[in-house]
Amino acid sequence: MNAIHTEEFNLHAIRGISRDGRPWVVAHDAATILNFPNPMEAVEVLCPERVVVTIPTSNGGQNLTIIHMRDLFRLTEKSLLRNVDVFIYWVEGFAQRVVQHPAQPPEPKPWIVEDPTSAPRDVELIPITASVIAGVQVNAVNARDLHRFLEVGKDFSNWIKDRIEAYGFQEHRDYEVFANFGDNPQGGRPAREYALTLDMAKELSMVERNARGKQARAYFIECERRALAPAPEDPRIPKTLPDALRLAAQLEESRAALETRVQVLEPKAAFADAVAISTNHQDLDETARALGWGVLGFYAQLRDDRILMKKDHREHLPYQEWIDAGYFVVKEGTYQIKHTDGRKEVKNYLRTMVTGKGQQWLQAKYTRRLVNG
Repeated sequence: MNAIHTEEFNLHAIRGISRDGRPWVVAHDAATILNFPNPMEAVEVLCPERVVVTIPTSNGGQNLTIIHMRDLFRLTEKSLLRNVDVFIYWVEGFAQRVVQHPAQPPEPKPWIVEDPTSAPRDVELIPITASVIAGVQVNAVNARDLHRFLEVGKDFSNWIKDRIEAYGFQEHRDYEVFANFGDNPQGGRPAREYALTLDMAKELSMVERNARGKQARAYFIECERRALAPAPEDPRIPKTLPDALRLAAQLEESRAALETRVQVLEPKAAFADAVAISTNHQDLDETARALGWGVLGFYAQLRDDRILMKKDHREHLPYQEWIDAGYFVVKEGTYQIKHTDGRKEVKNYLRTMVTGKGQQWLQAKYTRRLVNG
């Protein structure tokens, strides 16, 4: 087993381990980032393939519960994290770095805010949406999202009311109030929400007088700067007739060269030949990488196309018609759970494997999709 690879996502550390050439992540780190109130309880319920490993340390050894990408995807499905798709996109790259450079942090680190007072450029720290304030559509911030990011000690309702009164903010000028029934699935009184202008959000951030407030204010300023910045001029667009004719000739040459290259390479035939000489089935992770997909995105696509089931423990199992077609086989295995009272429990799990025929089928189906956009 390789050394622990550590990075940060939104100021939270997450550790990864390359085990048997595959990426695993520390379960507690992932569940914490995904905003589960009780991280390890969520891991025990949602991650049947978790394992406990011992990592050597200066004080002896440390036991860590780690999970594979399949279990990590199960956590993202039930996550309370806003914009969980951002984390899914990031963790695909993280998994590759765990395998390729297990003990080396990547450079640069765009998902880590090195200076708490600087504006991050690659992560949406606080969602900004279009809202109508004072009859005009503007970029706005939900006050509850800002309150959560600033980590204010006071409860949200009292905090926003006190700030409005203390600093003279006016409804229909600086903010609008709206009801949110989504937080009350059982009915009852709806949540009271506030859509804030960016100016009001910046001022609220500044008056907190802490690092998070400075970071939020810098973030809003950077968002405004980007929104107002003129679109860069595309140097590829010709300015004169000779330039346009030259570009047309270059495009024609490129098109002819591409057609020749496609005929020579024939990637589909090469993939089929490689599969034909293989006597082993592949799991879905290996198939995704062979086809050039990210693992989590590949699972999601297979579910959208009704190749994999979506419900509960069957979410990674193929429908029977695809098994009957000879594209998949489902193998059964066992894993052991050790409870806090020392009691051990053996449970069964099912694992989907892709046959040689299935690999050729998936390659033909999804390579064409990638080429066609």
